[in-house]
Amino acid sequence: METPSRNDKRNEREEDGVGSSGLGSKKKSRSFVWKHVTRQKDNYDICKCRYCGKEMSCPTKSGTFNLRKHVLGCKAFLAWKAAKAFEGKGRQTELTPDEEGNITLYKVSEDVFKEATNELIVLGEFPLAFIESLAWRHFCLKVQLHPPVCRKTSTKDIVAMYAARKAQMKKVLGQNKQRLSLTTDIWVVPYTSASYMVITAHFVDAS
Repeated sequence: METPSRNDKRNEREEDGVGSSGLGSKKKSRSFVWKHVTRQKDNYDICKCRYCGKEMSCPTKSGTFNLRKHVLGCKAFLAWKAAKAFEGKGRQTELTPDEEGNITLYKVSEDVFKEATNELIVLGEFPLAFIESLAWRHFCLKVQLHPPVCRKTSTKDIVAMYAARKAQMKKVLGQNKQRLSLTTDIWVVPYTSASYMVITAHFVDAS
């Protein structure tokens, strides 16, 4: 059995992503910290935390001790880690990187946010222009929600939601081939003089 030479060991380290300097330059490193920090493009010796945005010195010859120490003690990272622990327990979280590579933690996924926004417009009887209003965009930015979609996208999604729920309701009503009792109510809002008529359907379902 031959003993590997120094050149062979060096080649193995480079294939693993660690070069002669100990960090392998731009190749993938084995340290977990590189999943949580990003090297700056204009200065390769400066790294930025993806959670709190703090910039730290990270020369290739200095190792990753300081980076590890910061990440493990970063309050923003600990908050992200705690939120991830609740995934699969009724809470939906999503990590979304921005243009600079920083990670933002959202409480819900973008699809859930869009669905909830459309339901808000329908239940609140808001105009479709509400989704493009300054007030709604300011609210989403303030509470760190996803950026709102445009009015055309929301309109298309609401029509699709209506069609899907209509089909689902027809399926529920058709299971037992039952009768419906319909009642109506009409009233006028005193301040706006707007007229409303509501139709209520009473029935007994399979439950």
